[in-house]
Amino acid sequence: MLARVLIAILCSAAAFALTPPDFVLSNDVMPRKHIIDMTIDPARDTFTGRAQIEVEIRKPTALIWLNGKDLIPLNASVGAKKARAEAVGDEFIALELDSPVHGRQTISIDYRGKLDEKAIVGPYRKQTDGDWYVFTSFTPIDARRAFPCFDDPKFKTPWQMTIHVKRGDKAFTNGRMLSETDEPDGMKAVHFAETRPLPAEVVAFAVGPFDVYQGVEAGHGTPIRVITAKGHAEEGKLAAQASVDVLPRLEAYTGIPYAFQKLDHLAVPEFPFGATENPGLIVYRNRSLLAAPGEDTPEKARSIRALQAHEVGHQWFGDLVTQASWTD
Repeated sequence: MLARVLIAILCSAAAFALTPPDFVLSNDVMPRKHIIDMTIDPARDTFTGRAQIEVEIRKPTALIWLNGKDLIPLNASVGAKKARAEAVGDEFIALELDSPVHGRQTISIDYRGKLDEKAIVGPYRKQTDGDWYVFTSFTPIDARRAFPCFDDPKFKTPWQMTIHVKRGDKAFTNGRMLSETDEPDGMKAVHFAETRPLPAEVVAFAVGPFDVYQGVEAGHGTPIRVITAKGHAEEGKLAAQASVDVLPRLEAYTGIPYAFQKLDHLAVPEFPFGATENPGLIVYRNRSLLAAPGEDTPEKARSIRALQAHEVGHQWFGDLVTQASWTD
């Protein structure tokens, strides 16, 4: 009986110690860079990843909170110290250490996540013409479904990503592709350049057997592409031309050259918004971005230009400059 009472007391104390933040993370741990490595097969409903987050811990602590949702943490460390990682509530991951840490540290977490074919938020998968694709929609608080992170607009960090995919698939993120490296078992690692500081909600990636309509450079030399499902590249011609028309005008209006490495427009079959302004990888519903044969009319071209004026405009107001908090 006494043993049961002691166990109950210990469990109660542990539960109290792991009471998560009310909603937002504190400023006691400040992220400086997110480094994400994932292995994604769109034909599977799960994926694996490793998140490394460079942080500045302002007050000594043995308990660190991150955002994470529908993720299973596997192994974790903070600097050279092993940590116990636990999903707590619906929105958080707790890292517990045996002794406090402070100063500059690197958080590392191996984890497993899911690719829901019925959802259209977080990372999700859809089938088009018999092929599986993975897309993302993180705005406002669903990046935490893809990787442990600091998922709040007040935290802007550079993001560096590597995605391991089947050799027949392509991968895209906000940053430009640096290299591809063949790996065993028919896989390859796709390495991407580090981004400018971004809030987690406008980070994005996509994996699948995509086709690409390669547009010309626009404005101050920004490369333009339209990314479509396999066999639909030519439907992106109007969208590529729209960027040639819109981007120089926005650069002239703001007096600031486009700040990101490339301008990709990604067409997806299902999406919670008409479009989202992820820097360097803007995502649109298929019908809003693409023009099938016979649909490439002046009216359709004007509609695509109007939508791009809004989304590309957000590359300055929303991406280059971001709201400081949810109340903004």
